[in-house]
This record gives sequence, structure tokens and C-alpha cells, in this order.
Amino acid sequence: MEIDGMDAEELKVFLQEAEEQIQLLDESIVRLEREADNADLLQDIFRAAHTLKGSSGMLGFQTMAKLTHVMEDALDKLRSGSLTVSTELVDALLESLDALKLMKESLASGGEAEVDIAPMVAALRDVVEPAGVVVASEETAVSLEAAVAADPAAGARAEAASAEGLNVHKVRIVIEKGSDWAAVRCLQVVNELSGLGEVICSVPSQAEIEQEKVGHELQLLFATSEDADTARAAASSIDDLQLVEVQPWSAEADAEAPPTEERAADKDPAESGSGRRAIDLGPEARGKDPRKQLELAGHKIETLQSIRVDVDRLDALMNLVGELVIDRTRVAQLSKALQAQYRGDSQIEALSETCAHIEKLVDELNEGMMAVRMLPIGTLFSKFPRLVRDVARATGKIVDLVTEGEGTEIDRSVIEKIKDPLVHMLRNAVDHGIETPEEREAAGKPTPARIELSARHEQGQIIITLKDDGKGIDPQAMREAAVKKHLITADMAKRLSDIEAINLIFEAGFSTAAKTTDVSGRGVGMDVVKAGVAAVNGIVKVSSKVGVGTTFTLQLPLTLATFRGLLVQSGNGVYAFPLSYVQETGRLDPAAVEVIVDAEVLRLRDDVLPLLRLSDVCEPSSKNGQQEREGFIVIVKAGVKPVAVVVDALMEQQEIVVKTLGDYIGHTEGIAGASILGDGQVVLILDVASLVGGAAQRSRSVALQERSIS
Repeated sequence: MEIDGMDAEELKVFLQEAEEQIQLLDESIVRLEREADNADLLQDIFRAAHTLKGSSGMLGFQTMAKLTHVMEDALDKLRSGSLTVSTELVDALLESLDALKLMKESLASGGEAEVDIAPMVAALRDVVEPAGVVVASEETAVSLEAAVAADPAAGARAEAASAEGLNVHKVRIVIEKGSDWAAVRCLQVVNELSGLGEVICSVPSQAEIEQEKVGHELQLLFATSEDADTARAAASSIDDLQLVEVQPWSAEADAEAPPTEERAADKDPAESGSGRRAIDLGPEARGKDPRKQLELAGHKIETLQSIRVDVDRLDALMNLVGELVIDRTRVAQLSKALQAQYRGDSQIEALSETCAHIEKLVDELNEGMMAVRMLPIGTLFSKFPRLVRDVARATGKIVDLVTEGEGTEIDRSVIEKIKDPLVHMLRNAVDHGIETPEEREAAGKPTPARIELSARHEQGQIIITLKDDGKGIDPQAMREAAVKKHLITADMAKRLSDIEAINLIFEAGFSTAAKTTDVSGRGVGMDVVKAGVAAVNGIVKVSSKVGVGTTFTLQLPLTLATFRGLLVQSGNGVYAFPLSYVQETGRLDPAAVEVIVDAEVLRLRDDVLPLLRLSDVCEPSSKNGQQEREGFIVIVKAGVKPVAVVVDALMEQQEIVVKTLGDYIGHTEGIAGASILGDGQVVLILDVASLVGGAAQRSRSVALQERSIS
């Protein structure tokens, strides 16, 4: 893809940088509303807006540059103290930021960065009068000759370049008076000429260009192997230029320049006689790399300590490592077999040692790849303060979001899959869980309300907790709503425990809200959250107390690439249960199996559990009477009630490398993926949440029937 002469790589770099700056602005502007006196935070916001304005303007995205320019005006007034932070200002800044996001997304999808920004510009200007650009007086502007005379290093470099046989030019640029982008055009000219040679110094200086303290004239001292016509043509390619002059430079002419008011020796060597710092780009700044443009725009880029890698490449590499893990197990098994057959053979012993070393290296490689895939969950949490603020504003509520454990690392793929469930939970918490300020005052609760979002590692899992101090979930209201929606009968509702009643919230389409809203959506309930969490082999739990609040707890795996699994046999197949779901295992006692409401149940100690035979789901044609009464049980829990799953044999626990099922296979109920054992045998990975979903639904009827009998 190419946009107005910009190649795909340049656009990609710009979009990456723009995403970072927009994300920084999104997080920081919301913080600014709470931390109005934080000067460092305000400076970070201003710098991000300034960088985005400069880079977008130089690459020709004028609508984006114009909007960030107006945002920058407001932020500059905040910095100067002539404007204070207000809700109206934050609203206007965030609305402008949303427009910038739309423009960036349009560019990313191959479209144009064109959005009607008039409403956003008007909103900003309604809050703050435009902060006019400070323009340096052209009458008092220092000449290029004076700047070189005041900077011995620049003069020496020019003489050295001339001695090396390079052409040293004086370039004078006059920008059209009607242009609103004088500073941007200056940066573009500097960057364009840097692609042909070395810009030794300039007037105005870099600092003045960054602060937009520019007039409509730019002077450069420029060394290149190209002639004057080539330099003139390069500079003339920039828009809004009225005049481009290129003349030869000589040390003698420079020496005749009028003296400055202060001696250069008394000043910073990089500054001119009027205190203006000259741009000394050097050879490393040559070319049209947009990163250099961003650097000119005021965003200092430090020495890179990391590189960007496409996610697809990372996934492909992870798949190869997964294959290595499988082959490592196979090689280890073959090594043991050879040792047993040729015990004492020196070559076999050497092979065994080599296999052990390879096994260690593969383990380290696998761990290293897993670490590369990890991201701090703060990359997700940082998006939520804006979300909570928007929903609170839309519903007339006042809410503080407090986050903890942002440094907790989790697999990138898990973060991607739990984003939507967490967004839905937060929307519901603010829209339905938190009371209005008047309701909280009547209940003796403080305003603002409080939502806590935290993450931590625990026993090889990630635990995410979402807790609010709102109205809580009323079990009786849940019972009444379930009866009204014909999920259960009135008689069944009376026998539901409070915990069971509260967990009805995860039923499809279930809601106790008096009315639907545009905030939390229509017809989409917490069943979507449960399904989303189950998609990553996770579990969601809820606890609540009326008048106190509600807590949701998500138990998630660290990664989706591998997991510890329990291998079992059922019929002719081998299957894997994720250990995170397994509570216990044991031999099936046929005497403990009963039939209630046309469904098998297992009496286990003082509880009655729904019973599911894995062969009924995976290999229904292979059943026989003997298998029906014998076997082993695996007690799994993917909801409120555990479920007993009958299998033919328990095998072993093992690290499972996940292989997704191909699209040509389609969705298979109860199966989440596949893996390959060291001996080449295929193992199907069980989707426990889907597998026991029907059994769990039956368990409610069974439990209610049990209570009615007792």
C-alpha cells in the first residue's frame, strides 16, 4: 500500500508511533482530570500531542495535524496557567482523541485520514480561546552568517566538508504567508535535504522550530555531493514554499558577518549568538525515516533496546518450538528404549547424554519463547479508566477505578481474548451495579463509588478480581427474573440457594435490569462473559451481598500455547483434561450411580453430582454394557456445581502443546483442540466448559428434585 508517495514501511512506522502516542494521550488525559496539578503529566500529554502533530503534518495527514494543533493550543494554555483543568475540557480533548483514533484506523485499513473535525475543533475552542502560535520576529531574526560565526564547530565542519570536495550551500526558504504549517514545513525541508547530505546548522534553531517560534523564513548551511540545482529541486518538493534560494558558501564571506552581542565562548557551543540552538543533525539523521521526522518534531528517540516483531512471525516461531517439544519427548522415549536394549553400550550412553542436553536446551528455548509472548496485563488495564469514565458520564454516576497488579504478566493471546469479557463486566458494573449519587447518599455510602480491578499470579494461574461497592445482586430478584423468563418454575425458585440464584446471572439472555440501555447493550448478558472466559480454559466466579457490592473472580491460564493436562482413555481415543478444571479423580463405584429426572447422577460423600460419560459425547457408537458400569471418574468444575465425568482409564499428567483444529474440521462440541504425544499418538483436548454445560444445567433440576424428595 502506498499513500501519496509514502511506501508501506513508512506508513507502518507512522501508524505504530501514532498508536503509542494516542494510547498515551488516552490514558494520561483521563488521569489529568484527577491530577490537575501534576505538571509532569501535563508535559507528557503536551509532548505526545506535539509529536503526533509534527509527524502527521510532515507525512501529509493535514486533518490529523490540524486537530492535534488545536489540542496542543489548549494544552499549552494549561501549561502556562491561563487555563485550568475542567470536565468540559477533558470531554473535548477525549472527543478529539476519538477522532484521531478513527483517522488512524482508516489509514491502517487503506483509507484516507479524513474525518469531520469541525465539531471537535468547535468544542475545544468553546472551552479555550485559541492559543496563537508564537512567531519569531523576522526583523530581529539572526542571519545564517551570524549563527555560523557564533558557532565555531559549525564553521569548522563546513570548512572540512569543503576540503573533502563537497559542495557547501547556503539555502534560504521563504514559506507562503498564508500557511498554517510554517514549523512543519521547516522540518520537512530539513529532512528532505538531510537525504542528500548533511545539514550543518539552521536558523531558526531546532529548539525554536519545536516550540513553533518560527517566522516564514528558514536558512540552512548544507553540505552535499550534489549541485545547487539538485538541492533546490529537493527543497522545492515541499508544499507552501514561496521562494527557494541556493547559493555557494565561503568561509571568507562568513568571516565578514556582523558580530553578535555576546561572544560564542561565553555561551553553550551549540547555541547561536542570539541564544538560538543550531540544528546539528550529522550523518545519522540522513534519509526519510519517519522516526527521524518524529525526532525533529520533539520526540527524542533513545537508543533502541527492543525491536518490533509481527505477531504472525512470533506465532509461527512458537509453533516450531512446540514441534520441538513434541520431538524432544519422542527422542527421550527412544533413548530410554535403546538404553534398556543395549545397556552398557558406550555409544548409547553418549547418545543418552546428548539427548539429555538437547532436552534441556529445548526446555530453555520453550521457556524463552513463552517469556517473549508475555505482556504485563497493565497494557489491557490502562484502557479501562477511559471506559469507566465514559460509562459513568453517560449514566450520571461518579466512579473511581482503582487498578492493582498491572505488572502481572500473561500471554498476549489470553489478553486479547479476555478484553471483551472484562469490558462487558466493567460496563455492567457501572451501569447496573453502581448506584446514582443520590442513591448512595441515601444509603450512607461515599461518593464517588469505587471499582477495584486487580491481577495476581497464584499457583500457575492468573487471578483477576473485579470488585465494586455498589448495590450488590439480590438473590430474590434473580429468582423472580428466572421464573419470569421461564428458566425455572416458581417451585424450583423457592428451593434455590442464594449462591445458585446469584449464579443464574450467567444464563443466556438473563438480566434483572428494569430497562435496557445503550451503555451495556441489549440481549447480551453475563453468559457472554462466561463463554469468553471458558474459551481460554478459564473459570469465572461471582459473590455478592446486597447493599455491599459484588466481586467477580476470573481464573485464567498463563498461556494458551501449553498447559498441564490429565490424560485419560475413553473407548479408542486418548483425551486431555486441563488440570485447572480437575478437582479429584477416582474409581467409579457403580453402586453410587443413580438416575434422577432421567439423568444419571453420582452420590459422592454428602453431595449429588451430575454424571457425564465421556464415551457418550466422543464415541457414542462404542458403548457397551460392561463399560457403562465400570471405569474411573474425573471430577471437574467449570461453574457452581462440580460434574463427574466417567472415563475408561486414567493415564498420566503431562505438559500438553496445543494444536488448534483446522477450519476444515469446524467446531466440534466438547473439543477445544488437539496435541501429539511423544509416540506420535493424537490427543484431543477437551473443552470442559462446553462439555459439562448441559450436565451442569441438568444438575440444577436434579438438585431441586432432591430437595423436594427430602
